[in-house]
Amino acid sequence: MIGATAALDREYILDLPLPGCLGSSFQYLVIAPLRGQFSELAPLGDAIKSDTLSVLSLELGLFGWMALAHYVLWDPPIDSSGHWFMMQIGMMLGFLTSWPAAHALACAGRGLTGGHGGTVPGPGGASG
Repeated sequence: MIGATAALDREYILDLPLPGCLGSSFQYLVIAPLRGQFSELAPLGDAIKSDTLSVLSLELGLFGWMALAHYVLWDPPIDSSGHWFMMQIGMMLGFLTSWPAAHALACAGRGLTGGHGGTVPGPGGASG
């Protein structure tokens, strides 16, 4: 049990920053060209701000479920279909826990717009 607990802790340490970095980089690749600031770092800060809350809330639901499944419910081996079924339940719960954060970010103008409010410019720079 001690080895399995240590492996879960190590997995959590890497699984939290990696999705945040990947999500923020995708946000940057969307925000920077829309603003015409691809070589500047200003959109990177907005990408981090727009992605952090939703990723953290998704990870809270996913990690919370996996910890509950691991320590309380049932701990199937990692190479079994039972483990991956538990992971799918965790992904659904993560989606549900990230929904309020994503909705709040969209209402605040930090969703697809990257924190500058308004709508995403259409072809030719016109807002649609």
